[in-house]
Amino acid sequence: MQQYTTQEILKGILENNSIIVQAIYDRYFHEIKKFIEKFGGSNDDALDVFQDGIIVIYEQMKKGETDKIKNFRGYFFSVCKFKWFNTIRDGKYGEL
Repeated sequence: MQQYTTQEILKGILENNSIIVQAIYDRYFHEIKKFIEKFGGSNDDALDVFQDGIIVIYEQMKKGETDKIKNFRGYFFSVCKFKWFNTIRDGKYGEL
């Protein structure tokens, strides 16, 4: 798999570049899934959170709020982590 810089990934998300989005999935989904399963979620939950994370970053790109992102992996994982914890807190997926 080709390596992309953080800026290339962010631009790819903004432009809805299917190759970049697939590369993000291939590279980071397993890690997100493992984290969500550790906290009581399922594969479907992980897919939802992963997709929501991409949408959050897309919306931030549209607003020009991503200029300080230097490490895509760390930032994306944080977005997904907070999405999952908010889902748990809001009671959408039951209790731990």
